[in-house]
Amino acid sequence: MDVVKVAHHGSASQEDALYAALRPRVALLEVGAGNDYGHPAPPTLALLQRTGARVLRTDTDGDVLVAGSAAALRTLVQRPG
Repeated sequence: MDVVKVAHHGSASQEDALYAALRPRVALLEVGAGNDYGHPAPPTLALLQRTGARVLRTDTDGDVLVAGSAAALRTLVQRPG
């Protein structure tokens, strides 16, 4: 799997086996800055790091663009501010 959009803003309710099987190159987390729910959850971030995915988050990275092909995957972020 090249790119995965992480479910439920990166909450702690993730299926470890799913991400281990997918082994995404890029993991996208859509999450608001300063949210009251604690998203993304630290265990979810650790899980994604173990898969080797590049983790991109809208709260810290801003707008995220993913383009290209499996052989030439590109990511671009426009950080807030």
